[in-house]
Amino acid sequence: MAARHLVRRVLVTVATSFLRKMEYGWSLDKSTWNKIPAAVAKGHRWRAVHLTVGNHRTVPQVSGIYVVCAAPPGRRAPLPAGAHDLFRFLYSAIYVGRSDDLRRRFVEHCNSPKEELAQSQECFDSRLDFWFIREPSDTIAALESVLIACLGPQANRISGIRGTLGQPVPA
Repeated sequence: MAARHLVRRVLVTVATSFLRKMEYGWSLDKSTWNKIPAAVAKGHRWRAVHLTVGNHRTVPQVSGIYVVCAAPPGRRAPLPAGAHDLFRFLYSAIYVGRSDDLRRRFVEHCNSPKEELAQSQECFDSRLDFWFIREPSDTIAALESVLIACLGPQANRISGIRGTLGQPVPA
């Protein structure tokens, strides 16, 4: 019982320390950006669609990564026709996520968005864009973590807290 309490106290301390250090906005650490695979960073595979219910059929039912983006209120420019390069047209990443079914996740964000996305939709007059890229399901968790670390989106609450616990030590 005491060991469990100690482990819980250590985890809370680590999480609290991490959250105090968590920064939002683009990473200034070049080594973090270098972790993005070239095929993802070069952009020809990214697609964008406005995050509204009527656009769900343009999002494929495949695994992948997505980034919800917005421009400041009053500064919204239409997406260029054929926009395929997230990093060329990126304005502000609000949320980074992954899914085994991008279309299903798109519809979930439209119909019942997380609190942070709902606030973003209100702030940005519902003009959010859903950028997505097809990726195999066995690579999306790692890629999501890297993109969160690079882009520092406001609506992602935790940026890749990971840890392992060894064998319990008697008190």
